[in-house]
Amino acid sequence: MDVPSDLGVGLNRLKISNWSKGRELSSKAINVHTVPEMKYPPYKYGTMVRDIEIGVGEKLYGVEYLDTKLVNADFKDQPGGWMGEVLFNTEEEARQAYAILPEFKEAGYELVIRAYVVKKPIKARIGVANGLFSPSNGVTYKGEEIQIQLLDGVNYEPTWREYFEHQGFADDTKTIRKYLKKLE
Repeated sequence: MDVPSDLGVGLNRLKISNWSKGRELSSKAINVHTVPEMKYPPYKYGTMVRDIEIGVGEKLYGVEYLDTKLVNADFKDQPGGWMGEVLFNTEEEARQAYAILPEFKEAGYELVIRAYVVKKPIKARIGVANGLFSPSNGVTYKGEEIQIQLLDGVNYEPTWREYFEHQGFADDTKTIRKYLKKLE
């Protein structure tokens, strides 16, 4: 991939290991670094992305599948890598605000909002969600909401349990974690 000369920052400085609290980088720099891995530019061009630390006691909200095992039996019951601070009412609101393509969260499965309370500081990046086009359904999702990218793999099983208070379970089977609301 050719790297534009006007990035103003070496791509090696964008690696998670070089996270620096309070540092601001252009969305263009982050997107160029991120696209080879994620395939989609996550941050709105022309905006700034900031390295932040999410403190103990802060609350984040994730848009997630109600039951990941219905989507794929091999999926782990863990948070997603992207969160925010908005409680949406409908799936369409969430998909538009964060540009949640069907490629990221398949349509046809119940989505919920789960609250996560931080119990150990988390390195993250915060910025404006980029609008994205979905090749699978031909729809452009506008983005525009502030989104938070969790770093250092804190959302993976079992590491996430070190960083977030566990929400408990929604039923007696202990297979579906509690959620705040189902998205209509």
